Amino acid sequence: MKSIIKYIICCIIVFMLGVATPILVFAHVTSGRTVIDSGRQMMAALRNFPQKGQVAGVIRKPDLKATDTYTAVMRDLENTYYKKIDPVKVTYSGISGMLTTCEDPFTYFIEPEAYKSMREETEGNFSGIGAVLKKNELGETKIHEIIEGAPAEGAGLLAGDIILKVDDFDCHDKDLDTIVKRIRGEIGTQVTLTISRKGEKTPRTITVTRAVIQETTVTSRMLTEADGFRKADGIGYIRLHQFNQKADAEVDKAWTKLESEGMKALIFDLRGNPGGLLTMAISVGSRFIDKGDVVIIREKGGKRIDVPIERAAQDHPFLPVAVLVNGMSASASEIVSGAIKDNHAGTIIGTVTFGKGLVQSIVPIMTDGSACSITTAKYYTPADIDINKKGIEPDIMIEESENYDPDNIRTDNQLSCAVNVLRVKLGLRDERTLQSYYTQSEKLLREYRSKKAKERKE
Repeated sequence: MKSIIKYIICCIIVFMLGVATPILVFAHVTSGRTVIDSGRQMMAALRNFPQKGQVAGVIRKPDLKATDTYTAVMRDLENTYYKKIDPVKVTYSGISGMLTTCEDPFTYFIEPEAYKSMREETEGNFSGIGAVLKKNELGETKIHEIIEGAPAEGAGLLAGDIILKVDDFDCHDKDLDTIVKRIRGEIGTQVTLTISRKGEKTPRTITVTRAVIQETTVTSRMLTEADGFRKADGIGYIRLHQFNQKADAEVDKAWTKLESEGMKALIFDLRGNPGGLLTMAISVGSRFIDKGDVVIIREKGGKRIDVPIERAAQDHPFLPVAVLVNGMSASASEIVSGAIKDNHAGTIIGTVTFGKGLVQSIVPIMTDGSACSITTAKYYTPADIDINKKGIEPDIMIEESENYDPDNIRTDNQLSCAVNVLRVKLGLRDERTLQSYYTQSEKLLREYRSKKAKERKE
């Protein structure tokens, strides 16, 4: 009888400990005043439990180094967890969790495949077929552009084709990134696209062999009557899509070509440019500024570095310049537009930029090709303005027109504004023709600042 009573008492104790432990943990996480006491109770309770292995040692040694703690927990997981674990997956999760504590969206862990794609974008080369894809108004995946000389051109794909399938993968309702990843692959391998072509009732299949593709970094042209402007005005247009390793060389090449075609003024389009390499931002920015600094960098501890222009990049005559920006112009795009604005080297036109005033270093950490992105500094414009989470206000704020079609330059009212600004700078129009732009800009900026002030108060 006594043994039965003892057995029942033991069961009750075990049950109570099982219930009490999560209560202690919950109190530690959620309650206010009881956090410290609950934590102490929890540690005291845990120390009284039967413990084995390295984890027990971790609990008893609160001063254990982080690396030793990780090793101890990993060893116990491998030796005692009831199922087989994936050490790589556990390590990735551990690193990701560690970086998450920085509460910085730009400090994060990069798995091997993502790091490979990042390097390809930075280098401006990737393995694919050489077709630029976009979603149309119906949500279909449309070939927007075929890169000259690329496999897509040789296989007979055309701009305007709608991609229905990639091999056996149905593209309906799939996001663009997923479809692009399916099309890209190892050099020399093949991918079969099922496409719908305007004027044809039956879809056709086209097989393309993947190759190294030179990614489009810059698009440029002289604005002519075909665009709704006058070629005689001599206004050139350069759009920089990203600040990869080829950015400055491609801008230089486009600039040289436009000069040979009679360029007298330049529209530099940074809309939608997410940024890239700091070194490229400094080189490209230097092309527009005759003297002074491109950017100010403050490292950990407050060390200030004033980055001057690169004289070697100034191999073109200075021209009247208008820079187009929007809410997706970020990072390196903001360094260049900020430098041009603060040095009065051009007119910034569009909407307020993204507001990313942080510099990241990419640190490879494992032999499997993974890496970490770590924010290592902040940057300021030459006038020592912190634009992080604020963005750069344009000189002329003008929103995208409601009927804007990226494929039709005539619908681009921001570009039209830039053309008119440059015509005034070239002496082709009177300053008064810009008054409506400035009046509307002041109204939009007041509304924007009022909205931001209200958000800060809330």
